[in-house]
Amino acid sequence: MTDSDKGSAYTPRFRRIIADAEATARLMGHSYIGVEHLFLAILRDSDAVPTQALSDLIEPSRVASHLEALMQSPSYLGTDDD
Repeated sequence: MTDSDKGSAYTPRFRRIIADAEATARLMGHSYIGVEHLFLAILRDSDAVPTQALSDLIEPSRVASHLEALMQSPSYLGTDDD
Protein backbone atom coordinates (compact mmCIF):
# COMPACT_ATOMS: atom_id res chain seq x y z
CA MET A 1 0.00 0.00 0.00
CA THR A 2 1.54 3.27 -1.08
CA ASP A 3 0.45 6.88 -1.32
CA SER A 4 0.30 6.52 -5.09
CA ASP A 5 -2.37 3.78 -4.92
CA LYS A 6 -5.30 5.35 -6.78
CA GLY A 7 -4.10 8.82 -5.79
CA SER A 8 -4.71 8.24 -2.07
CA ALA A 9 -3.03 10.35 0.54
CA TYR A 10 -2.62 8.67 3.90
CA THR A 11 -2.95 10.79 7.00
CA PRO A 12 -0.44 10.64 9.83
CA ARG A 13 -3.12 9.05 12.03
CA PHE A 14 -3.74 6.33 9.42
CA ARG A 15 -0.02 5.58 9.24
CA ARG A 16 0.20 5.49 13.04
CA ILE A 17 -2.79 3.12 13.31
CA ILE A 18 -1.23 0.78 10.75
CA ALA A 19 2.11 0.87 12.58
CA ASP A 20 0.38 0.24 15.91
CA ALA A 21 -1.56 -2.69 14.43
CA GLU A 22 1.66 -4.15 13.09
CA ALA A 23 3.39 -3.72 16.47
CA THR A 24 0.43 -5.34 18.24
CA ALA A 25 0.50 -8.33 15.90
CA ARG A 26 4.24 -8.71 16.38
CA LEU A 27 3.97 -8.47 20.19
CA MET A 28 1.28 -11.14 20.16
CA GLY A 29 3.50 -13.40 18.08
CA HIS A 30 1.26 -13.25 15.02
CA SER A 31 2.80 -13.41 11.55
CA TYR A 32 0.00 -11.36 9.98
CA ILE A 33 -1.93 -8.15 10.58
CA GLY A 34 -5.65 -8.81 10.74
CA VAL A 35 -8.75 -6.71 11.23
CA GLU A 36 -8.57 -7.52 14.92
CA HIS A 37 -5.14 -5.87 15.16
CA LEU A 38 -6.41 -2.80 13.31
CA PHE A 39 -9.48 -2.63 15.55
CA LEU A 40 -7.29 -2.75 18.66
CA ALA A 41 -5.08 0.01 17.30
CA ILE A 42 -8.12 2.17 16.58
CA LEU A 43 -9.64 1.51 20.01
CA ARG A 44 -6.37 2.54 21.66
CA ASP A 45 -6.37 5.91 19.87
CA SER A 46 -8.78 8.02 21.89
CA ASP A 47 -8.61 10.81 19.29
CA ALA A 48 -9.68 8.57 16.40
CA VAL A 49 -13.17 9.40 15.14
CA PRO A 50 -14.36 5.75 15.30
CA THR A 51 -13.23 5.52 18.93
CA GLN A 52 -14.99 8.76 19.78
CA ALA A 53 -18.19 7.55 18.12
CA LEU A 54 -18.04 4.21 19.91
CA SER A 55 -17.36 5.84 23.27
CA ASP A 56 -20.95 7.13 23.28
CA LEU A 57 -22.10 3.49 23.23
CA ILE A 58 -19.36 1.45 24.92
CA GLU A 59 -16.14 1.81 26.86
CA PRO A 60 -13.39 1.38 24.20
CA SER A 61 -10.78 0.22 26.74
CA ARG A 62 -13.09 -2.57 27.94
CA VAL A 63 -13.71 -3.71 24.37
CA ALA A 64 -9.96 -3.64 23.70
CA SER A 65 -9.29 -5.73 26.82
CA HIS A 66 -11.95 -8.24 25.85
CA LEU A 67 -10.62 -8.46 22.29
CA GLU A 68 -7.06 -8.98 23.56
CA ALA A 69 -8.27 -11.81 25.81
CA LEU A 70 -10.15 -13.41 22.93
CA MET A 71 -7.07 -13.18 20.71
CA GLN A 72 -5.12 -15.15 23.33
CA SER A 73 -7.74 -17.86 23.72
CA PRO A 74 -7.10 -21.42 22.50
CA SER A 75 -9.94 -21.20 19.97
CA TYR A 76 -8.44 -18.08 18.36
CA LEU A 77 -4.95 -19.55 18.40
CA GLY A 78 -6.23 -22.80 16.94
CA THR A 79 -4.97 -24.86 19.85
CA ASP A 80 -8.25 -26.02 21.38
CA ASP A 81 -9.02 -29.73 21.22
CA ASP A 82 -12.64 -29.39 20.02
